[in-house]
Amino acid sequence: MGYGFGKIILLGEHAVVYGHPAIAAALDSHRAEATACRSTDSVLTIEPWGKTVTAGALGPPGDTAIREAFESLLRSYDNNTSPVFVSVNVNVPAGAGLGCSAAIGVAIVRALDELFHIDRAPADVAALSLGWEKVFHGNPSGVDSAVAAHGGLVRFAKGHSLALLHIARPLHIVIALSNVGARTKEMVAFVAKQLSRDERRVVSVFGGIGSLVNKAQGAVEQGDLETLGHCMDLNHALLSSLLLSTPELELMCAEARLAGALGAKLTGSGGGGAILALASSSSCAQSIEERLASLSRQCFTVVVHASSHRKSPC
Repeated sequence: MGYGFGKIILLGEHAVVYGHPAIAAALDSHRAEATACRSTDSVLTIEPWGKTVTAGALGPPGDTAIREAFESLLRSYDNNTSPVFVSVNVNVPAGAGLGCSAAIGVAIVRALDELFHIDRAPADVAALSLGWEKVFHGNPSGVDSAVAAHGGLVRFAKGHSLALLHIARPLHIVIALSNVGARTKEMVAFVAKQLSRDERRVVSVFGGIGSLVNKAQGAVEQGDLETLGHCMDLNHALLSSLLLSTPELELMCAEARLAGALGAKLTGSGGGGAILALASSSSCAQSIEERLASLSRQCFTVVVHASSHRKSPC
């Protein structure tokens, strides 16, 4: 068996692709779980999507990326040539910027590792699963895979060791999904195009985001929710300046703030997907949920606790 967590990015989207830090949290209650056994053919099934692909065999065009990503992982196990049957069950909303694909990739790696008696550290699991992520997202920062493998609330930056953050107070975070799916690969390419055309402006935006991540980290560690919420609002404004927000995301952020959110922002790549709203308490989170229910296709609250950084897989 293997597992991988979904994730939310509190601050740092897109800038993290270019070496700036990000703060992200694992969704302990939303994850992928995989089982693997030896078989006559290498087959992957994913529920509840009803997807089944066979390595080396053509299938429906809509399943091509899943098959190619599965084949990419299998190539990493060259010394274990026996075909495998892998079954994945996932309850992370897909196309929402919540790390669904990374959770699946990490879960598959862990299941295959157990099948082939390979002992791998979380950082190495995350690194191997990037082969899966690259098929879907082109140039992923690696933050999704890192959080899927490690869990908890972390500071992530390319080329640096992952840092688990101390949480002085629980974070009540409302997640609201828009009616338009996230377009990660397209949005990453869109920002790269802006960078090539107006490097000075975009680099300045990235620098601002990086500074907000540093300030937000201090707020988390000191239990200063008001400052954290303010940093989230400012991060959203910078992402909006890169044209990554949408009218629907803007409306949900505005309504969340009217309902008492300390801060609200898009999470993930933008262009659709989901928003986060930081609540001061569980009752405040409930009020925000009620306000956003009619505006989103799915809305729920997660609580990131000080002790949540290493959950049991079962």
